[in-house]
Parts: sequence; C-alpha cells; structure tokens
Amino acid sequence: MTLRCSLLFSMFLVTSAALSAQRPDDSAQSRVWVLDNGVVRRAVSYSFQYGLETLEWSDHTSGHDFVLPESVHHGFNEFQVSVDGKPVSGKSSDVRLEGVTESTSSDGTAQLAVRLEALHAPVEVIVHYELAKGEPAVRQFLEIRDTGTAPVILQHLTVANGLLSPGPEKELVAYGGYGEQPRETYFTGRVNDVAVLLEDAKTGIGFAVLSEVPGYLKRTELGQIGWSQWKPAFSAMYETDLFPFQRTIAAGEVFKTAGVSVLLYQRGTASDPHWRIPEYVRDRIASNRVQVEPWIYNTWEPFHKEISAGLVAQLMQRAAATGFNLFTLDDGWELRYGDNTVDTKKFPEGLDPLFAQAHKLGLERGLWSPLALVDLKSHDFLQHPEWACHEPDGSLRYSNSSGIVLSLASPYKYAVIDRISELVKRYDLSYVKLDLTTVFNAYGEQPGCFEKREEYKTPQESSERIYEALDLIANTLHERFPKLLIDYTFELWGEKHLIDYGLLRVADLDWMSNIGDRFADDAGPLQARTLLYQRGIAIPVNTMLIGNLQAEMPSWQDHAATVMGSGHVFLGDLRQVDARTSAAYRDWIGRYQRLSASAKISDSFFPLGSWRQPRVDRWDGFARFARTGDGMVVLFRNQSSATSARFHIPGYPDGQFRVTSWGTGVTWTVSGSALKDALEVRFPPGQNVEVIELHPVPANRP
Repeated sequence: MTLRCSLLFSMFLVTSAALSAQRPDDSAQSRVWVLDNGVVRRAVSYSFQYGLETLEWSDHTSGHDFVLPESVHHGFNEFQVSVDGKPVSGKSSDVRLEGVTESTSSDGTAQLAVRLEALHAPVEVIVHYELAKGEPAVRQFLEIRDTGTAPVILQHLTVANGLLSPGPEKELVAYGGYGEQPRETYFTGRVNDVAVLLEDAKTGIGFAVLSEVPGYLKRTELGQIGWSQWKPAFSAMYETDLFPFQRTIAAGEVFKTAGVSVLLYQRGTASDPHWRIPEYVRDRIASNRVQVEPWIYNTWEPFHKEISAGLVAQLMQRAAATGFNLFTLDDGWELRYGDNTVDTKKFPEGLDPLFAQAHKLGLERGLWSPLALVDLKSHDFLQHPEWACHEPDGSLRYSNSSGIVLSLASPYKYAVIDRISELVKRYDLSYVKLDLTTVFNAYGEQPGCFEKREEYKTPQESSERIYEALDLIANTLHERFPKLLIDYTFELWGEKHLIDYGLLRVADLDWMSNIGDRFADDAGPLQARTLLYQRGIAIPVNTMLIGNLQAEMPSWQDHAATVMGSGHVFLGDLRQVDARTSAAYRDWIGRYQRLSASAKISDSFFPLGSWRQPRVDRWDGFARFARTGDGMVVLFRNQSSATSARFHIPGYPDGQFRVTSWGTGVTWTVSGSALKDALEVRFPPGQNVEVIELHPVPANRP
C-alpha cells in the first residue's frame, strides 16, 4: 500500500463539522463523512434539507464517480422501511440525526454508524457503513430499535438504495442471477438474483450489488425510482410482493438486517469482476472456515437408504485408496427422522466401529441428518406437538411424504442444536450435511407456518423467523465446534440449485444440486459445470457441492477435472472403480491439494470457451488463479472436433510463468502478457481433458 493510501485509510472519516454529545441542531450546516481506503471513496452526508444521502461514490482505480448530479440524487432514500404502516426513510421529512459513531475494527475496517430518530414512528434506525482495508466495496446494514412501549411491525424493508451510474444510459448493460446472466437494465430480481451488476459496455466500469438477504426474502431491483422514474439505480430489499416481509419487534428490541455490499469494478482489467468479486466474497461475506478443502465421498447414490455396516466398511476402504479424505454417511443410518437412534438392523454394532475404521484409514468423518422434517414417532414431536407447522386449514404440515415439519421459529430450534451437537461429539465429526425441507422448500409446497404462536402471528413472519433460526443454529454449532464444516443443503434453504450470501455467512458449504450421472445419457459433468460457470464469479467455488457425480462413470478425467472447479464431492459405487483408475484419481487429487495449499487460487474464477451454455459439440473450461499468477486452467474438448483451446485472462500479472501439462507432463514458459492477450493450448492426443498448472518463474531464473 502506498503512503498516500495508508494516510487515506488512517484518516478514513472526515467530518465537515464536529458533532457534539447533544442532539445536533437541525438548522446547522450539513455534515459530511468520508470513507476512503485508497481503493474506493464514499462521502455520506446528513442535511436538514435532504436528510441522509451519498454525495460521492468513486473508484480510485478507474477514477469514475458513480453518483449522478445533485439535481437528480438529492432526496434519494438511503434506506426505507414501513413501521406500523408509516414510512421511515433517510429523508429529513422522516428522520432526524441523533448522532454518529466512528470506529476502526481490529482488522482495520473503517466503520461509520449514523443514528437517526424517526419523526412519525417510535423507532430508531442506525445505518451502518463498513469499508475494509484494501477492499473495493462498502457494506451497509441497518439496526432498527423499537423505542416505544408496544411492539411495532416492520414491512417493505429496503436495506440499501443507490442512484449510481457507470455511464450514459444508452451504453449500460446489466447482469442478474449470479452476475453472469444478461438482463435488461431495468428489472426486478428474485430469490436467485444474488449478485446484480450494471456496467458501461464501452469502458467496462460498473458496480455489483451483493445482497446477503436470505433465500426467498431477497429482492434486488435495478432502475426504478418510485413508480414513475427510470434511472440507473439499485434497491436491495427484503421481498415485498411474491413473499411479503413482516417482522414484529418488541419494545426495546433491535432488529438487525442482512448486509448489502456495493462493489466497484472495471471489466477487462486487474479490477475485473472475476477477480474482485470472488476475493471480496471470500474475505468479507462467506464464513470462510474451509481452510483445507475436503475431498468428500458420500454414500447417497446409488445406494440411497439401502446401506449396511458391511457395505460402508468396503466403501471406506475404497474411498481412502482413491484419495478422498472425508467419508460421509448419508441418509439411511437412522431408525427414524429427527432422532439420533441408529438402525441396528443395518448397523448391529452402531456407527462407532465404522467411524473408528475411518479414523484408522486417515478419513475425516461426516454424517447426514434432517433438521426440521421429522418422523411422527420422533421424540421431539411426541414431547412437543405444539412445535409443529400447520396448514391454513389447521392440519399438520407434511412434506414430500417423508414426515412432518416442525417450526424452526419455535423453541424446537434449541432442540435441533442439542441433537446435532450430540452427533458431532459422539462421532467426532468434521462435517455435517443438514438436509430436508423447512417451510420454504424445493418441492412447491406452500411457504409459511399458519399457526399463531408467541414468536409469530402470520406465515409471512414465520418465514423470516425460520431464516433467523437457521442463522442461530449454524452460529451456535460453530461456537461449540470451531472446526466443524456445516453444509446447509438446497432442500434446507428452499430452492433447487440455490446458494446465496445469507447461507454462506453462517454455513460453510451448500449441497446445491443433484445431477444425474448413473447412465451414459445422463447429464453428468457437463451439467455440473453449467451450474458452476453460472455461479463462479459470485460464489466461492469451494463452497458449492454439486451432487451426484459418480466416481465409477467414464471418464475419470472428465469427472475429476470438473470437481476441481467446485466443492469436491463424489458418490457412486467405489467397488466398481478399478485399481488403475483409483490410482489416477489419487494422483490428480494430490496434485490439486498441493496447488491449492501453496497458492490462493480462490482469488478468481474465469469460465472459458462455450461456458454460457456448455454443450457436447463445443469446448468449455475454467481457470482459477491467485493474484500472483499461480493457478490452473482446466479444458474440456467434449465431443467437439477442437484440437486446441484459445482463451485469455484479463488482469493476469506480468512476468514469466512456467506451464506444466497434467496430460503429457510437458513444461514450457509463457509471458503474463500472452495470457492477457490470447493463449492457445492443445488437447493431448487421444484425450478430451487438459489441465495445465502455472507458476511464476523467479526473476533470477531463466
């Protein structure tokens, strides 16, 4: 960091007028606070005329200020919420400045907290801004406190608004989904719009809105201001139309919203979103407990629940021989859903001897367990039938013919914590796969619990409370077991293929999909890569467990190379994997482990070739690089006639780099400028997959 940047960061907050300990005089001049870390600069103001607003939002790298002229942005809401039907926003007609707190956290993050008193509702709103050292994004969240003597109901909650423009409107392009899906520049996002981007097509200058609002509560809009104006703008909110948000807070209670980060970038440079977004999400949003990436074998397919002690013992032997280091026993071990009792018909001696065997083989232990879906004979339901969710007609909520759903918004959540903790302690688990539906689910059943209880009175509020409970469960388990990896599956979170920042702030992994891979015509690795490529820019790829790739299916190179792009999980009947293939898997897994241990290849993710819609008649691939240039390129010929693949990596560092082919063992040297411009790599003769590994050549070596 330069001296100038260091000084800017150490002086991250500048006020144009000192704030006294007393309530500020509303007639005084406006106050301005500047957050500047040498990468981005944001100036926030409060004035009697306009209230809270952003005056400047600049990227030092590109020199672009995203804030529109004063005549347009004055009076634009920084946030908005309805309190008992009364609007509360950052406008001076809604709030009065109470005070400001400026601080720096232990890791150097600049923090600004602006405390506002609502004029027409009994609440206090604290708007928090965070700017971490060296990061290209400002993170914002709200704390809303009930200052009255009775509960209030929050609805229509917008955590962050911004009237930002990367360039002239006619030059703008937008992306939704996970930041890679081309969209119209004015659109309403939904549950899967995790990263929304708006950029200038000519300059590549843009911003990304990264919303941590969980699951179905998420809604991010581009372009609309009120009901009559269309301007370059964003609103990151809790869903208010398809799944209405509602949250009651009691007198004195504080509701803390999810965070929203706005990240600035310039495509085609070292500030490209394929560099900046993966780095930022890894370091500032995701829980990031996956320090050593596990290679997981899971028993679900092809066996499903038909497992036994003898079968599992054989699979453990084969998993260790094939190079996997974490063995997960999936569904079928338990006597009934919702209890920890082992089915002794399948496992006469329980699970202890099997997990002892795993330890001797050098395997970490993982176990599957349902969370909210339980058996009618489960202990918790028999003892507390009042914890059950109900349908609108008052009947019990059943799910997928597998059992009944207990409400995680009830005290049941504490029983869940104790039950999963018991499993972790009993079997010394390194990983838990927490699965099956809550009340948002992947099977089209109606969301929400319709009974009324102390915690909620409406199905809308029950949904929000359930997401809060999922936060509590993961956070408590991590406090008790700091090294435990927690997998919140797509069925638990509530949408096929869904992974988002709300999940990743508390859990470590997400079994986010199930791909068919048992027969020659199944979707297999190609469709696994489709999911990967669409999400890799926005989601740390090592958090995505894409099931159900089968280790015994051909080709092993296609399977192993695909899994190197995401979280590493395999299924299948390992007894059908011959010794030669097992050794080949072990070799490539070992190479990957050495590379990922020596370089931060999670600094970036670049999909290559025909990646927007991978298809059998064209090549595709991906690259994962550290900022140093260390990393790998993985290429798939598929059934195309391609003899080589040509690609480039924007922002790749300068210098000389040693390239090693995993397919042929041949090494050669390339320049960083060649990778930035165009590099052509030939597929090895007779092989459809090529993996090349790159490392910088030391300056004192040829």
